[in-house]
Amino acid sequence: MIIQQNSYWPKGFMVWGGVSSHGKTTLRFVEPGAKINFNYYINNILKPFLRRDVPRLFPENGR
Repeated sequence: MIIQQNSYWPKGFMVWGGVSSHGKTTLRFVEPGAKINFNYYINNILKPFLRRDVPRLFPENGR
């Protein structure tokens, strides 16, 4: 029995992440073909970072 398997791997990808003395952020993967403008950045990168990562990294508001 011969099994042929084909896998598609994208040529590249774009990801956003950060590291601080308090820890690391969640990686945010940019959708393939997305147009990166201020609306995309705010809605898909910055707002999720502020909602999820800032409270975890800075539980006492950075104090």
